[in-house]
Amino acid sequence: LIVCYCIFVARNFLILDDIQEKASQYANLTNYSYQTKGTTNEYTSDISCSKNNDISRLDISFHLNAGKERSLITYSNKSTKEGISAFPIEKTAIISNSEEMALSEAMFPFQLALQGDYIKWYSLTALIYSEEYNGKDCYVIQDGPDSKKWVEKDTGLVLKVQTGDMITEVVNVEIDTVDEIYKPDLTGYEITEQE
Repeated sequence: LIVCYCIFVARNFLILDDIQEKASQYANLTNYSYQTKGTTNEYTSDISCSKNNDISRLDISFHLNAGKERSLITYSNKSTKEGISAFPIEKTAIISNSEEMALSEAMFPFQLALQGDYIKWYSLTALIYSEEYNGKDCYVIQDGPDSKKWVEKDTGLVLKVQTGDMITEVVNVEIDTVDEIYKPDLTGYEITEQE
């Protein structure tokens, strides 16, 4: 039994080490964009994230099953220390003097690049198997009964995550293609300024 467990851990470690090495190429990205779609029992979401050096923008929209919608745009410019959180449906916005807004640095598909050696702890308990997803050869890392990640074998990109009833899927990823990121148009918004 102990020998079987050691083989299980060694296999997991080799797989995780390989995909993390491939994912590490994304650790210091300064120009990228991606889109995701999420679904739960209560809502669906569409997220679009773009970054070009010091400027980043995240657009989120939620479509609740009850028929309501929510949306948020965050914009961050580290050089000018400008941060904007805009709520298009409510026509309200918060402008702050902030070097960075955490939501704008989401990096969903590149998350294995950010986890460092922590990902290798999955070697001890995760069930890892192969599965095709959207025509791509993936490892599925299952670290609980309702917790799975689909990771592309060739790139280390996370393409899908399931946590409980929430499923998030990457729709598109582009690297080094973002030219300009626009501030949200706040015409007609009620604006609050924060220090």
